[in-house]
Amino acid sequence: MGLQRRQHPRQRDRGAERHHSLSTESFGSHTLEAGIQYVNSITGGENRQSSTGLNLLGINSQDDFYAGEVNGDPRFNLYSFEALRWEALPLGGEQELKNTAIFLQDGISIGDFRFDLGVRYDQYDGSGPLPSFNIDFDGFSPRIGVTYNLNPSWQVQGTYGRYISRFNDNVGNAVTGVGSAPRITTLYTGPDIINGTASQLQTALRNDANWGIILEYLDPTQPTTFVANDVEAPYADDYNLSIRHALPRNTGSVVLSYINREYNNLLDDFRGGVCSDFGLDVDNCSDFTTIIDTEGQETTLDSIVWANNDAATREYEAITALWDYRPSSRWLISGNYTYAKTEGNYEGEGQNTPSSGSIQGDFVRSVDQAAAVPFGYTDDDIRNRLIALASYTWDLQRFGAFSLGSIFRYRSGLPYSLTATVPMQDDPDYLGDDGSTYTYYFGRNGEIDRHERNARRFDGFWALDLSTRYELPVWKDLNIFLKLAVTNLTDEDAVVRHSTSVAPRLDANGNVIGFRTVGNCGLNDDPSESCTGFGRIRNELDYQSPREFLFTVAVDF
Repeated sequence: MGLQRRQHPRQRDRGAERHHSLSTESFGSHTLEAGIQYVNSITGGENRQSSTGLNLLGINSQDDFYAGEVNGDPRFNLYSFEALRWEALPLGGEQELKNTAIFLQDGISIGDFRFDLGVRYDQYDGSGPLPSFNIDFDGFSPRIGVTYNLNPSWQVQGTYGRYISRFNDNVGNAVTGVGSAPRITTLYTGPDIINGTASQLQTALRNDANWGIILEYLDPTQPTTFVANDVEAPYADDYNLSIRHALPRNTGSVVLSYINREYNNLLDDFRGGVCSDFGLDVDNCSDFTTIIDTEGQETTLDSIVWANNDAATREYEAITALWDYRPSSRWLISGNYTYAKTEGNYEGEGQNTPSSGSIQGDFVRSVDQAAAVPFGYTDDDIRNRLIALASYTWDLQRFGAFSLGSIFRYRSGLPYSLTATVPMQDDPDYLGDDGSTYTYYFGRNGEIDRHERNARRFDGFWALDLSTRYELPVWKDLNIFLKLAVTNLTDEDAVVRHSTSVAPRLDANGNVIGFRTVGNCGLNDDPSESCTGFGRIRNELDYQSPREFLFTVAVDF
């Protein structure tokens, strides 16, 4: 058993930027900026990751792969159809992804107006050990900003910008098999192991009988994963409107903003009927690919294609308020508040799994699409954030200075869904759906006639931090300062997350007919360490960070 460790690409990054200012009588004053950037990301290496070449990925939907310790001995949970094994394959060659960008911007000031007009051009070129990873595309990103000074104290500003994401190396890795390690990915079909030792997991990992279902075969010499000919980088359109007010006597400012950010051209992996179902643009497109395994046996797999997914959506919308008030040189009162919503049907990637794709486009006739890809709040949706800060400094003349500051922090709880792992329905036109599973979204209270993404939410929490600093002048520019900081001064211990384990009830054909929580606690029970499944507080990470003391002694000269 080995830890997953990705090869990181080495990058050659070169850039140049120039500025120029000019004034005209008819069209105001101009500030011209232009620049060029070139990045060449090269990925290579054998990356076996373990001495045996076998690597276990625990992906339990219950999020309890690590089950704690017994007398100092770590224990693990391994569930059937909820873990993957990577078996390393040899590699030869490198993957390159080149990005050349040019931008031009002009800042125009005319009376009480300022216009910022710009455009950025990106060109991508990719290559790998085989022609299966040859990409070549480009795109333009306009930027527009208008600022109007109503008077010396009030200002209105509106901006629009398109931001093209850098094409992720890991998408190339999935196609070339280079950076993500050439491998055979198989699904665990052995018995459930509950509170198992590391030795038991090692035995299960090495037993080939437990890993009979091949999900993907990443081999640069006989690829099964491809990139669409018309693939492009994802981009976001960002709209921003703000009102700014300068406080009297130059004591600070207040800014109120509205932000809307829409994500487009999101990348995803398609599998099962990539040609017949989706008509993806791939050279010599075929729904299936035959490979020869390490023992010389032929195996036919569903082809996988990375392409832009028009059905994948994400949108961020927020209202923010920022304030900065300095009534005197000794006082500072500032902070910010954000009310936001992040919605969509596409998470993009899980933790530590960059560019892993989603269930969208995978075996579409074998999956209940309404239950697998509901629209709703995304995993990173946080409704309210507040940070309020105040500090005061006492000038002690030749005895130095003493400062006292405090920060109040509040954050809404993260959302979560009632989900369970269910089997795919076997469709004769697919190969990899039989025995595979997907995540099924229930309604807020476990309904099977409604499917909601992240309709439930953990509790929010707050904390008060305190900081004191004493600076003592010693000689000329030599100073000594002592600082004591306390985070979460009142030692609040809110539960910020807990186990959300639920399970489906299935009929004889594998159809979902109901819902149940896992363990002895129900949906309306308070989370507790005594819960054995849903609602279980698993360890200290399920609580907010406890009180912490930080002490610093430093010399400043």
